[in-house]
Amino acid sequence: MSDARWVEVEEDIADAVHHFSMAAAMHGEDTAIRSGSGDLASYKDGMALMHSMQCAHTSFENAMKRILEMLGEQAPSGESWHKDLVMRVSKSLKDRPAILDERLKDAAEETRSFRNIASVYCKTKDSILSRGVILS
Repeated sequence: MSDARWVEVEEDIADAVHHFSMAAAMHGEDTAIRSGSGDLASYKDGMALMHSMQCAHTSFENAMKRILEMLGEQAPSGESWHKDLVMRVSKSLKDRPAILDERLKDAAEETRSFRNIASVYCKTKDSILSRGVILS
């Protein structure tokens, strides 16, 4: 496809890959995140990991919304639009094939779920991350 709007889609995907890669690297090297020690360094590490995951998933969502726009489809709206977006781009419609296969849909659902956990964490003092639940 020669549509110039693919430039932005490719940039969004590259951003998502970068942020997911950095989150994986942080998780792989930093055992302080898993210890739940509650010190400042552990807090910073945990927040950096969550921020990377949120940025990655947001970049992925932006790419999917741009693709839907190019196809003349409106992006989902309302309270559950994040979940609806993943479900929509995973389904074949009469005018287009599925954008995501089952494996990518499952991965997107997992990162979307993490994004929700990270959002809740930012609002609660006694987080599941500080108790070591997420990464143990």
